[in-house]
Amino acid sequence: MPAMGSVPPHQPDPRRRKLLVIAGEASSDLHCASLIRELRSLRPELEFVGIGGDNMRAQGVELFGHVRELGVVGVSEVLKKLGRILAAYRHAVRLLRSGEIAATIFVDYPDFNLRLAARAHRYKIPVLYYISPQVWAWRRGRVKSISELVDEMLVLFEFEKELYERAGVHVRFVGHPLLDTVKPTQDKEAFLDLVGLDPDKPVIALLPGSRTSEIERLLPVFLEATRSTSSLLDSKPLQVILALAKTIDPKLVARIMAPYPEVVVVRGQTYNALAASDAAIVASGTATLEAAILGVPMVVAYRVSSLTYLVGKLLVTVNHVALPNIIAGRRIVPELVQGDLTPKRLGGELALLLKDAGLREQQKDELKRVTSLLGECGASKRAAGVVAEFLSRRMPPHRSAGS
Repeated sequence: MPAMGSVPPHQPDPRRRKLLVIAGEASSDLHCASLIRELRSLRPELEFVGIGGDNMRAQGVELFGHVRELGVVGVSEVLKKLGRILAAYRHAVRLLRSGEIAATIFVDYPDFNLRLAARAHRYKIPVLYYISPQVWAWRRGRVKSISELVDEMLVLFEFEKELYERAGVHVRFVGHPLLDTVKPTQDKEAFLDLVGLDPDKPVIALLPGSRTSEIERLLPVFLEATRSTSSLLDSKPLQVILALAKTIDPKLVARIMAPYPEVVVVRGQTYNALAASDAAIVASGTATLEAAILGVPMVVAYRVSSLTYLVGKLLVTVNHVALPNIIAGRRIVPELVQGDLTPKRLGGELALLLKDAGLREQQKDELKRVTSLLGECGASKRAAGVVAEFLSRRMPPHRSAGS
C-alpha cells in the first residue's frame, strides 16, 4: 500500500511539472524548441526532458537522446541504429513508469512516438502530439490508433484538421512554424560577397538533407548534376552553394566534396543561401517548404534504400513526394525519385529552370499560393497556447502564497 501522500506507480503526480518531449529529427528539434520557448513564457515552472537536438538543449531540455544518433528514414536505416533507438525508447518508458512525468509532447517521429504514446496512455499520462504523422501520405490506418491514444493533436496543415476531425480526434490547426523562422539575415549581394561569389552570375543552392544516409545517397548525385547543368547552359558559369545542416559530419562531406573544389560550402546559412540563389536542388522534406516560402524555384529529389522503396510503394497513398506538390494537389515543382534520379536527368531539369525565366516566374507564383495555405505567422505561439490551456485543466499553475 502506498505511503500517505505518495502517488501509486505509473500514475502521474499532479504536483509534478515535468514534461516528456520527443523530437527525433532535425526540423522537429527546431519546431519543438520554438514551442518550448513560447510555453516557458506561459508556464515558467515547467521542466522538460526528452529526445531532441541542440535547439531543444538550448531551451533547457534535459536530453537523453540526440537527433544525430536517432534520426532515420526507411527500414534499412532503422536497422543500423536499432540499438540506440531501443535504448532511448527504454529510457523513455522508465520515465513514464516513474510517475515523474505530468504529460507528454510528441513531435512527428511516428514509429517511435506512437509506440511511446501507447505506453503513456496505459499509464494515464496525457498525450499531446505536435506535427502530425503523415497519415494522409501512408499508413492511413494509424488514424484509428491516434484517435485512441492522443488527447490533443496540433497540426500544421488545414487539410490535416479535416482528416482528423472525421476520425473523432481532438485537433487544432495552428499553422506552420516555418513562416516565423524562414527569414534570411543578409541580402543577396552581401551574402554572395561574404562567400566570394559573383552576383552577376547564376547561383544554385544544394540542400541534400539533414541525415547521414541522405548525404551519402543524394549529395554525389546533386554535385554531378551541377556539372551536367553547366554543360547545358550557354550563359555565364554556374556557381554552386552547398547548404549543410549542422547535424552532418564534416568529414563525410569533405570526402564527397573532394572532386568539387568549386562548390562553396556553408553551415547554418541555409536561408541566406536559398535567398541568394536563382534555383535550388532540394531533398524531399521540410527543406522544400523552406524554399517555397522564400520563393526559390526548385527541383526536388529523393532516394532511399531499395528495401525501403519497395516497402514504401506498398504503403504510400499520395501521388507526389514534394510537400509543395502535396499541398497544391498537383505537380508544380519537378520531382525525381529513386531510379529516375540520375545526374543527367537532374541536371536537365535544373537547366530548364535556369534557361527559362518564364518557367521560374510561373513556379514562383505557384509557390506563393502554397505558402498562403500554411496559415499565418505565430504558429509556435498558438501551439504553446493550446498546450498551456490543456495543461491548465490537468495541472493548474503554481500559485504564490497568499494569492
